Amino acid sequence: MEGSADTAKGWLEKLVDGLVEKGAIQSATVEGAFRRVARHHFLPDAPLEQVYGDNAVTTKVGAAGQALSSSTQPSIMAGMLEQLQLKAGQRVLEIGAGTGYNAALMAEIVGPQGAVVTLDVDEDIVAGARAHLAASGHTAVQVVRRDGALGYAEAGPYDGIILTVGAPDIAPAWREQLTEGGRIVLPLVLRSRQRSIAFDKRGDVLTSASIRSGIVFIPLRDTPGASENVVPLVDDSSLVIEVADTARIDAGDVLRLLGLAGSRVDAGLRDVGPEEIAALATWLELHDADFCHFFERISEGAGGRVPRLVEFDVFRSTFGLYSGETLALLRRSPDAPGELQVVQLGPGGSVAERLTSHLAAWDAAGRPGNERLRVRAFPLDVALSDVDAGSAVVVRKRSSQLVCDWT
Repeated sequence: MEGSADTAKGWLEKLVDGLVEKGAIQSATVEGAFRRVARHHFLPDAPLEQVYGDNAVTTKVGAAGQALSSSTQPSIMAGMLEQLQLKAGQRVLEIGAGTGYNAALMAEIVGPQGAVVTLDVDEDIVAGARAHLAASGHTAVQVVRRDGALGYAEAGPYDGIILTVGAPDIAPAWREQLTEGGRIVLPLVLRSRQRSIAFDKRGDVLTSASIRSGIVFIPLRDTPGASENVVPLVDDSSLVIEVADTARIDAGDVLRLLGLAGSRVDAGLRDVGPEEIAALATWLELHDADFCHFFERISEGAGGRVPRLVEFDVFRSTFGLYSGETLALLRRSPDAPGELQVVQLGPGGSVAERLTSHLAAWDAAGRPGNERLRVRAFPLDVALSDVDAGSAVVVRKRSSQLVCDWT
């Protein structure tokens, strides 16, 4: 038993050292919490190599094979805790209990004078989280079965709220149960893609303090509009398209367009580095409702069905516009990797021209990224004519309206 404990401690130290090295952990507070909480208590049936790898671990699947719950990738978890900036003695609410691991980390940060409440809609997940928290010694965490969209006013208000599930909107209950000056961190879908956004509350307005890309969470269930915005184009899901409105996607039509030779035009952008691609995607997604994003898993020897813009591990990705009969997608020039081209697949040239004009506008604005993006969330009853919106992009949700601009 002692040998097993020593082995697990070694794996834990290796995981945390890696998170610090890659910059996912940036503060002594978050680092200390990670070093004190053993993840294997929350994934008792998984091998230590998987438990202490920097990867998400699915813990519950639905009848159709879809993931319903998981233990979040540690680097993403660490980044969101850094965004939340909890302090000792604070009260925090978590939406999406999962295994209970994130709640244990937060309990270490807020300490015995603070309080952690975590919610989940499924009784078996709630029971599992309670058992895992007890095994790890974090019995003070309150685990409640509740629809996360309702929050938990009984133990509020909260200095911090965090969601470990994808959210299509900001529920009124979360705004109401957050203290003045409090912070909420959530994987929010702007139009089609999730981004981890930390909002600070001032009156009825939530204003972004930090924004992180590159996250994908299981969506909040039992909530209208909480679809994943993803449509598989082939049976094995090796090729998917991500859009704001999945109802307008016919997989056969999209595959037919991808099979065309297409025409290529110069996008007019030079020296575009990898770190700027995410910034460009955000700009395009917010400025055009026809934004689409493709992800393809490339097998050995396969040529790929989407233009080459970004490649990582065994995946290829690109984005652009889809009008319903025409695709205009970005790719890197085969002769100059820092140069972007537009590939038009389908009739006419207007979609490619529209995409090119968006690229020119982003370039003229100084190629702004997440560090310059500001998102303000207002209740629906606020008249935006009274808001200093300027040339901001407005995204209207079911319960809120987002005013997005670059400062």
